[in-house]
Amino acid sequence: DKKNVRCLIVDGFVENVSEIDHLLNESNKTKNPMIIFSHGFSKEVIQTLKFNFERETLDIFPVKIDIEIDTINVLNDIAIICGGDIISSLKGNTLTFVKYEDIPVIDFISCVGKNITINNSKSSQRSELQLQEILKQLNKSDNEFIIKSLNNRIKSLTSNVVSIKIASDSEIQNIKNIEKIDLALRVFKSVLKFGVVDVKKIIHSIKNNFMKEIIENTYKIEKIPAFTFASATKLGIDLVNNIISINSIVIKD
Repeated sequence: DKKNVRCLIVDGFVENVSEIDHLLNESNKTKNPMIIFSHGFSKEVIQTLKFNFERETLDIFPVKIDIEIDTINVLNDIAIICGGDIISSLKGNTLTFVKYEDIPVIDFISCVGKNITINNSKSSQRSELQLQEILKQLNKSDNEFIIKSLNNRIKSLTSNVVSIKIASDSEIQNIKNIEKIDLALRVFKSVLKFGVVDVKKIIHSIKNNFMKEIIENTYKIEKIPAFTFASATKLGIDLVNNIISINSIVIKD
């Protein structure tokens, strides 16, 4: 875990130490940690960083981002969080001309295995705008691969996302557990968005004795999510209306 880390993002390979030599010198002077995201690093670069890290003359951590279909999106999202830009030859950028003081400093970074967590309060607004743009793309797409990719990006950009892994002895039990957790999460989401209602107070305020009796017999708890209550009550009313309508037709016949 590191605080106040400079974050350099490179859309390409770091081939030679000479490309980043000026950055290494400045990092050595300031003693500030740095992380470099890139598609790859030559052995020369890795060995130099490793040697100086062990000597405690540099605190620079290289991170390889594999080249995949949505890699550019991954780099772009990292740049959004870090509050900087991607160094890319396609934009006419070269590592040689990158100024050390222009590399953004993030609040906190944690690297555990293959998981990297970045916290940067300064980029919260940019992150929110990026999330809104991704959600727009998600709502317009019906392609399974694109939807999966966009959902992964949303998870990466959202600080309050939790991945739940379920393991059980049988596939049937696993499905049942997933259904229960899914229902619980939907209930929590409903409560957070719409709140809860006091069933007793609602029953007391209803003047129609028929409806009052239905609700009393349906809900045996004092509190219930507002959305659930509204949906279930509407469903019940629609059902009663359908029965009355059908009975009326029978009577007329």
